[in-house]
Amino acid sequence: MNGRFSAFSFVDRIDAYAAGSPVRGRYAIPARATRFPPSLAAEAVGQLAAWVAMQRLGFRVRPVAGLAGETRYGRAFGPGDTLDLEVDLESATDSDVAYHGRASVAGETVLALERALGPMLPADEFDNPLALARDFETLAGPGAPPGRFGGVPATELAIDAAATRPGERAAARLAIPPAAPYFADHFPRKPVYPATLLMDALSTLATIAAGGRARVVGMQDVKVRQFMPPGASLELSAAVERGDGTYSGRVVAKLAGKPAATARVLLEAA
Repeated sequence: MNGRFSAFSFVDRIDAYAAGSPVRGRYAIPARATRFPPSLAAEAVGQLAAWVAMQRLGFRVRPVAGLAGETRYGRAFGPGDTLDLEVDLESATDSDVAYHGRASVAGETVLALERALGPMLPADEFDNPLALARDFETLAGPGAPPGRFGGVPATELAIDAAATRPGERAAARLAIPPAAPYFADHFPRKPVYPATLLMDALSTLATIAAGGRARVVGMQDVKVRQFMPPGASLELSAAVERGDGTYSGRVVAKLAGKPAATARVLLEAA
């Protein structure tokens, strides 16, 4: 489904948002969704934090991706599952929002996000503040219509074979599409490639660097340094070292030769 509030929105309902208490919400991943990578659970937690932070500040400002100290992934989940979301909003000011949170499926934590910080920017640069306020009323009231999300396509990486050595490193180019349904949600007035989709791409590359027989179980020190516009080309790299049944290393995305995002990645050997 195309359009705002449908192609990249991962909160169906906000159940609790009183100041001083955890923020709670939920998101039912449509069974028909073609693909829902684990990084989108982090997006859901971040969106829940963003909705309440914006509401408390009168929708004058909105957070964008910035820093995440640690993301931990639990068991696999996907289309047909319902994410129960919980956020502890540590602070929300005109300059930034700080929070940590988690996503659970049937009572089991499938993602934990720690030490997240999002810089605040004028909301009207990215979306219509009145439309955001109406959408919040929907989420905090009857809830959004289910089944709005159709999935995201698998990441297409152009692997640089000369710079790739399985078990040590991998490099690739990622071409951001010039148009995609999620740009209508992220964001209507200033389309930006979602950082969580970039983390999905970097996780895929890290798995290739580890030889293909590994699963990403966590990311640390995530820093998003630039906005990535539609049609841009990113240079990705991953360098890993093997431990006792694990891999760890660093992933980098560059835009026009400058770092766009960096992180440390943790993998378990399959």
